[in-house]
Amino acid sequence: MSNIWLFLIFLLGSFVFLFTYWKRLKEDYAGVEIFTSGFYILTGVGVFSLAFDLFLKNFLHDSLFFQDAGLWFWGGVVGAIAGFVVSVLRFKLKIFETLEAMGLGMLFLLLPFFVYEALKNQSIFSLIGSIILIGLISIFFFLEGRYRKFTWYKSGKVGFSGLSTLGLFFLLRTIVGLVFPFVFSFIGRIDSLISGSVSFILFLLLYNLGEQ
Repeated sequence: MSNIWLFLIFLLGSFVFLFTYWKRLKEDYAGVEIFTSGFYILTGVGVFSLAFDLFLKNFLHDSLFFQDAGLWFWGGVVGAIAGFVVSVLRFKLKIFETLEAMGLGMLFLLLPFFVYEALKNQSIFSLIGSIILIGLISIFFFLEGRYRKFTWYKSGKVGFSGLSTLGLFFLLRTIVGLVFPFVFSFIGRIDSLISGSVSFILFLLLYNLGEQ
């Protein structure tokens, strides 16, 4: 039964993702390109999440630094990146605009999973995670309406809101992973290292984008 619920939640999240993704890119690309690209990303998320969760864990074992419960999350990250790369190469999409649309959509996609986990297992950590996701989505829209007014953001290019929000998301994962490394969507203490690296890359991209 839980697998059915997870599938339904993924289906719901996928609709929200596609709507968000389409709304962010509809001014620049044809609908068929946007939705095909969105399906590439969602397919990558679904396939890699299942692959990591069902198969990769067979080659790894719980230890002081690692647990397999959060493999689905990083499988989804890898799958989203794979779908993103295929989309950019096939449809010649603008990298930062598309990354921003995908990042916001992924936050919406993740939210129902955290809510489900909080209700199913009465998990305070997942409830806090849900609140954090809502907060990050709010921060995205707050920044979107103001970032062009930041004098220190020289280029004023699109991508600031997405890179900032995603960078903050992984930065928060880094901090949480140091204190509570074995909660929902985490793979143990090593999660902080991976999340910290991703956060650093995102903020570095943001800096370079601002200097262009």
